[in-house]
Amino acid sequence: MLHNSFVYVLYRADTYAIHANLGERGTIFKARLELSGIEYLIDADDCITTGEAGSWKIDGSKKRKDLPRYFEMSKEFPGAYDNIWRITDPDTLIRTKIRCTATYSEGRWGLNRLNIEEVAEPAMHLGNPRSDVAGFCATNNLNKQGTTSNTDLVESGDWCHQRKKNFDEVLAGREMCNSKFLQHGGLSGCFANFCSNYYFPNYDSFEDCIVAVRNDTLTGFCEAMRSTEEDITECKMYINDMGWEGALMKYVELNNENPDNDACIDSIDKFPKKLEGCQAGILLQYLENPKDPNTWTTYIAIQENRPPCNDIIEANPDRDHVLFTHSLRFVQCSADNSCSSGGFCDPMNGVKAELIFTDLSFTDPDPTDCPDPPTLCGSENLAIPIPDEKNNIIQIDDIEFEYCCPLRDTPPPGEDCITTPDFTACRYATLESPLCDQGNSDNPDGECSEESLEKSELEISVSFVDAPNKICCLTCSCYGDPRCRSFNGTYDIWAICDAREAVSLKRPWCKIKKEKCLSIVDHANNPCVWLENDSNDKWKVGLQGSQCIPNPESPPSKLLMYQADKFRLEVIQWERGVIQSVFVEMKNINVQMTAEECLDSED
Repeated sequence: MLHNSFVYVLYRADTYAIHANLGERGTIFKARLELSGIEYLIDADDCITTGEAGSWKIDGSKKRKDLPRYFEMSKEFPGAYDNIWRITDPDTLIRTKIRCTATYSEGRWGLNRLNIEEVAEPAMHLGNPRSDVAGFCATNNLNKQGTTSNTDLVESGDWCHQRKKNFDEVLAGREMCNSKFLQHGGLSGCFANFCSNYYFPNYDSFEDCIVAVRNDTLTGFCEAMRSTEEDITECKMYINDMGWEGALMKYVELNNENPDNDACIDSIDKFPKKLEGCQAGILLQYLENPKDPNTWTTYIAIQENRPPCNDIIEANPDRDHVLFTHSLRFVQCSADNSCSSGGFCDPMNGVKAELIFTDLSFTDPDPTDCPDPPTLCGSENLAIPIPDEKNNIIQIDDIEFEYCCPLRDTPPPGEDCITTPDFTACRYATLESPLCDQGNSDNPDGECSEESLEKSELEISVSFVDAPNKICCLTCSCYGDPRCRSFNGTYDIWAICDAREAVSLKRPWCKIKKEKCLSIVDHANNPCVWLENDSNDKWKVGLQGSQCIPNPESPPSKLLMYQADKFRLEVIQWERGVIQSVFVEMKNINVQMTAEECLDSED
């Protein structure tokens, strides 16, 4: 397909930059990343057709598979059409998320495109420490070329609205997440994020919640928020009467703020066994085999939004035997690398813990294959000495992790230690020996008898300390079709050859008209070109794109999304603003990726 486009810088700062290639109505079909002097280019078609193997081109060379380890591709869920790339620049720690996708219409996929779903900037004040800052993300201005008067008309008057199927899902997604989740596949991510926080205790599993919300958004939401049939019915009636915005204020915010509304857990056997997805919290683990340091097993997961009631967890030796007879540790980790900015840019709250028992000591975690792995936010793993004089009860009350910003404060690991593009890290507080040491082959004379164990009690106190800052990243996104959002929340749209005809507010749906197309110019002030109907005298915009495209004689349209230090991100547009390729520069290597190869590859 002929792509006549314009290149625009979205953001540039220090050694980072991202550019976009913009086409008819701003469709993004290419993007270029510069990281520490190395250029990476991603193309929408390549991304879809070749996937991980051939999505990117480095320094203009032929496609190759050996990308840096901090480039990672994944599916949103098994069988999904979209491919998602996540890149964290090790020098600036700027995080970029790019989705290779296409329009889905009438059971078929249309033109491939890219969505720049997130540029996460951990430097909250761009002038310090960043240098050479530029691009729409920072300036809030799209440097539009040619005329956009028709777009200004239809947008300012709210003349044109997109048709939506499953309108209830869209309304829920708009309120539960934000506008970026309204792209195809985005609602799944939105609902997954919701279920990761609210599936427990009314659903047996995170997966059950996802299925329920996808099948029936209204019922699935209310069953997550309420447990009795009467309350579920009341919830559904409230949403039908008051809408989703009011429902979220009534149910979600109440669940988060009211500890009497099932927001705390009153028994150790009611805690989940793991943190799902983007949930924040802390794990209590035990060492299953004292001779194997790789056998740490999670006993309970303590969620921030459902902490223990009164911050106290009581354990008894009959039910919770392993907590008394095995080594224990607390673990707090940064958000999973699949989290959106809503999880990844949230601060890491502090934790205070207290244990009351005997014979305690705290050490660093066991060594890993990484010679010097960074800890979460650069924290030191706790090493708390126990008193020399042992009493029947020893109270350890200085177990504390301070709040921090994981993306900003966690140092990047060495080149041979990078395992994920977001540098997921943890911090630990470990009890080297069991609370009740009954002896083993290394220590046959244990100090704790079975009789004393039966009379033992263990009280664990865990509380979370809210971070004073509610966000740790500036975030910017650009979908081209329909619009881009800067760091400060400014929205703007740059639709090239936008031939929508604003007719009447009584019919808020604008068709693309040939007469309008031939009367406007593209980004280079050349006349827009009209594509005639297919052999069946039909044209499906969802599958084929707009019939009104930029003039083939015009140069590519590019948008500098963001530049900072040695980072630069640029997107290249095509029809309707679809992003079809991305270009990255980093450490004297240029890489390019296309959306088609990204999605169609089996690798």
